[in-house]
Amino acid sequence: MLAEHDDLAAELSELQGLKCGTLRLGLPALSSSTFAPLFAIYRERYPGIDIRLVEHGSGRLEEILRAGEIDIAASLLPVSDDFEWQEVQRERLMVLVSAGHALARQPRVDLPGLKDRPFLLFEPGFALNRLILDACRKRGFEPTVAARSSQVDFIVELVASGLGIAFLPQSMAEKRSHPSVRRILLDEPDTEWQLVMIWRRGAFLSHAAQAWLAMWREAHPVS
Repeated sequence: MLAEHDDLAAELSELQGLKCGTLRLGLPALSSSTFAPLFAIYRERYPGIDIRLVEHGSGRLEEILRAGEIDIAASLLPVSDDFEWQEVQRERLMVLVSAGHALARQPRVDLPGLKDRPFLLFEPGFALNRLILDACRKRGFEPTVAARSSQVDFIVELVASGLGIAFLPQSMAEKRSHPSVRRILLDEPDTEWQLVMIWRRGAFLSHAAQAWLAMWREAHPVS
């Protein structure tokens, strides 16, 4: 009921158009850099829109989106039927290993080839964890988790130290180049990192949020 009340208030305020208003946007910490270039464009086009950014893991973002506390959020497929979605980006996953690791010279590896290696995962609530763990379970094993963190750079440093292996989307892995870390393509079905923008199914989507989606489609058309 509170979410529906907020929808009504937002819809009335939209009568003023995009000269004013608020974009309540939720982004996972892992994907924030993906959206950074679009913020400047959005601000230039719509200087009167107040952008309120919330950063959490995808699980927590889905909770507060469902409660109507934000208008739109980024998450990974698959998502609940409670949400509608628009694809943003699709990438292969890379396995990060230390330079001295036995796998360091291999161009690709599958999950069965990693089952006896300690994993470095992100904190609970990160959708990338769900993607990796679900894929491991389909392969019939539960990985050993050596450590968890919410910080990408710290995960990379842990890999460099030889504590374990980690997983990142390809573009993110390439941006975190490290002299003591090697990148290997994860050759595993159903493990693509599919980033999407989601919003409550059937709910009013503010003009500010619609403009954000339209800008993303314009800048990054999905083939």
